Amino acid sequence: MGRTDFATGGAGGLPGVWAASSARRGREGPPPALFTPPLIAGPEDNPADAACLSVAGALRRARMTALLLTAALLGAAPAPSVALSGAVPKAMAFTQKDLEALGPVKATWKEHEQTHEVRGVPLDQLLRAAGFDPGPMGPDVPKREKRAGWKMAVRASAPDGFQALFSCAELWEGMGATRVLLVWEVDGKPLGEKSGPFRLVVLTDQEPSRSVHNVSKLEVLDLRG
Repeated sequence: MGRTDFATGGAGGLPGVWAASSARRGREGPPPALFTPPLIAGPEDNPADAACLSVAGALRRARMTALLLTAALLGAAPAPSVALSGAVPKAMAFTQKDLEALGPVKATWKEHEQTHEVRGVPLDQLLRAAGFDPGPMGPDVPKREKRAGWKMAVRASAPDGFQALFSCAELWEGMGATRVLLVWEVDGKPLGEKSGPFRLVVLTDQEPSRSVHNVSKLEVLDLRG
């Protein structure tokens, strides 16, 4: 019997044994596998798992979209407005959209020897929108309450501290002669940062000292004490 060389099989000698045995039998073949790794199933092999992964991905995308939309809404700057408060039935904040709904008017205004076309809403219209009323008049009305609205005034303020004062009686069409507009457009263009987004224009004053730039607040004051 011939000698079998186990060394030719490399580590463990098993392939060498297989080669020698194959040679004796007159055939060749691959060495036997020492280890066959188990098959690992993926999502594609199980439709239920694949469906779960798809739903989970959709939920993650939906949550991310909701977070982005929330961040965008929170970061959006509110529209500029003019606040009206004080001795009125309801305090209000007028944006340009609100003012447009009140019916703006156009007028010619002269400032520092220059003529401009302005667009805005009369101040008494804002008072009406907030529920201001002149009050009753008659022999049976207590003196303190007779035309109580004519004993009130409007103080207009800008963020830099500048202020102007108007009596409600002078502003009210049909009672007073003063014409004041809350303006957001001059010569067909929106007000710039220096004067806007809103300003007062007093059409009937001989000087512009009460035409407040950057007006942000209107307060109705009861002067009866």
